[in-house]
Amino acid sequence: MKLGAVAMLSGMVALVLLQSADAEAGPTAPPFYVVQEQAPSGAAAPLNTPISVTLVADPNGPADANLDPRLTLTKVGHDVALGLKANGGPPTLIWVPSSPLEAETSYEARFNPGYEGVPDTIWTFTTGQLSTPPLSLEGDLAVTFEPGTDTVWSCPPGATSSRDGAAACSNQLVQVTKARVKIPRALGGFPHRVGTLALTDDLPYDFSPASKTGPAPYRGANVSVSEYADLDDPKVTEILITVPEGEREYLPCFAFAAFDARGDQATSAPLCVDEPIAETDEPDVTEERPSPSASGSRTSRGCTFGAEGSGNGGWLAALGLAVLARRRTWRARQLSAGPRP
Repeated sequence: MKLGAVAMLSGMVALVLLQSADAEAGPTAPPFYVVQEQAPSGAAAPLNTPISVTLVADPNGPADANLDPRLTLTKVGHDVALGLKANGGPPTLIWVPSSPLEAETSYEARFNPGYEGVPDTIWTFTTGQLSTPPLSLEGDLAVTFEPGTDTVWSCPPGATSSRDGAAACSNQLVQVTKARVKIPRALGGFPHRVGTLALTDDLPYDFSPASKTGPAPYRGANVSVSEYADLDDPKVTEILITVPEGEREYLPCFAFAAFDARGDQATSAPLCVDEPIAETDEPDVTEERPSPSASGSRTSRGCTFGAEGSGNGGWLAALGLAVLARRRTWRARQLSAGPRP
């Protein structure tokens, strides 16, 4: 595990320790879901529409039920089920027809959560004559660097994955460098549009799917972090992301992709900064905060780092001993250059 990655991942230790403590107390039963709404419905559905079912947890349901959702789609008056591709997970389940639907045709959808004795949820809708424009992005990335703070999880040497061990840990407020990234505007596509901003070292993150025969897409050598944004909210025009230190000096590169309910993807031109990020050795803890309660709320953000292989024990030890982010001194600057060649 690279040391720069350790500092960034340290905020996840609380989740790891507390989840381990919960596991010692016994497994938690999965939620029992009921249907809240389904779509599309009515008339004039787009020919490229996804089929969605939104679920909500029911605390009064049985404790031993496992969700195994199934959906079938047929033309009204026909028995042949159309091909569907599943996309998404609770609380919103989505299926995308393998081929565009026929114009001005009525369809019947049947959803079942897979629980014993629960009947199908059945509804119909009718298509119109048009398709929704495909997802696209308007505008380019632009980034400004600024000082900021992050809360990281600090554990004393010897802390274990028990509740007592987690209680000995505390939050540390540390000084970091933040990148404020202006993101493109999402156009077209279907609601539940989400944007992903990826920060990697020296080369932009490659959102292409992995191929069995071709070279592996670049996901970062020593640094790879990501932040997410709700693109259905028109007020979301930028993303703030922490710039981690690498084990070596690197050029920060930013890449952005948008995804909609169909699973369709649109990417913008990446942006690589010409001034490198250099590692420094001066830690700066600005404040110590109390450890969260074992029963309190817990959140974490998804992030991944390239690292040499190590076992889970070494990973936890590294997180317990090296959890203070080292200070980086940056002058604020606006960068508007395009992607590096």
